[in-house]
Amino acid sequence: LLFIAIFSPPHVGAQEIDLAGIWKGAIEIPGSPLELSLKFEKESDAWKGSLDIPIQGVKDMALAELKVEGRNISFTLPEVPGNASFAGSLEEGDQVISGTFSQATAELPLKVARESEEEKRQEKSWSRDLGIKILRIKKR
Repeated sequence: LLFIAIFSPPHVGAQEIDLAGIWKGAIEIPGSPLELSLKFEKESDAWKGSLDIPIQGVKDMALAELKVEGRNISFTLPEVPGNASFAGSLEEGDQVISGTFSQATAELPLKVARESEEEKRQEKSWSRDLGIKILRIKKR
């Protein structure tokens, strides 16, 4: 029995983390939270991700040096001045990523929650409604 425990592959019993999808939340800037969303997808054996900050017009900014090690997640944003980066971890039953966003000398809390299936349905419905309204406006 001891032989099996010693020579078992390290991944036995380890649970693969699934980040795939959209995560929405904010960087907690004092007095004015900055809303954002992160999108993660797995290609082959590697995770890739992007960042959207609608109020700043940022869409699909690539996350660089994205690392997922156990429950810890980190990435850098080379397109953002001041060596912007994030380091945090999965929490609350893998439904929340919480950590610290760093840029220049600032270190601010960042927390995002996994987009729920209901939110996805509402967003698609809203998009369809918006499309219909635009068509009506063009017809008049």
